[in-house]
Amino acid sequence: MFEQESTYVREIPEGCAQCDQCGEIAKENEMDYLDGTNVCLDLLV
Repeated sequence: MFEQESTYVREIPEGCAQCDQCGEIAKENEMDYLDGTNVCLDLLV
């Protein structure tokens, strides 16, 4: 009848953050904060 949207939320481990660009979860020291968003180092290379 109606399609139900997924409300699954992935838990982010302590000391980690999610990249706002690609969604990857990485350690906070492997992230950079640019223009108000978390960006993983893989995207900055």
